[in-house]
Amino acid sequence: MRSSQTPPEFFIDRSLGRRRLSDALQEARYTVHTMWDVYGPGAEQRVADIDWVTECSAKGWVLLSKDQKMRYRSLERDAIEEAQARVFLLTSQQLSGAQQVQWFMNNMQRIVRLSRRPGPRIYGVYEGHVRLLWSL
Repeated sequence: MRSSQTPPEFFIDRSLGRRRLSDALQEARYTVHTMWDVYGPGAEQRVADIDWVTECSAKGWVLLSKDQKMRYRSLERDAIEEAQARVFLLTSQQLSGAQQVQWFMNNMQRIVRLSRRPGPRIYGVYEGHVRLLWSL
C-alpha cells in the first residue's frame, strides 16, 4: 500500500506517444507505465480505452492522456466512473511533443497532490495550472 506521501504511479495513454513524456517523468523519478510496456508491441494500438482505463485504475495508477473525448464518450466516462479513475488530460490538441511534456512537468506537483483525492475525477492540464473538469 502506498503512503499518502508516496508519488503515484502513472499510466501514459497512447495519445501521448511512447517515449518523450515517459522519459521525462522517469528522469524526474516517477514510476511510469506506457501502453507499449503494459500491452506489448502492436497490441497497444488495439486495446480499447474502456479496458485500459479499468485495468490501470484497478492497479491504482493515475492516467495521463490528451484524448479530450474521454470525458464525453459515455462508455469511457462510465469506465472512469466505475474504476474510480483519476485522469489528467491535456486541454490543447495543438501542442508539440515537447510542449506536451512541458505542460505536464509544469504541473507535476499539482498532479501528484490532486491524484491523492479519490476518483472518479477528470482534470484538465493547462500550461500553468490544473482544473477539475468532471467528477461525481
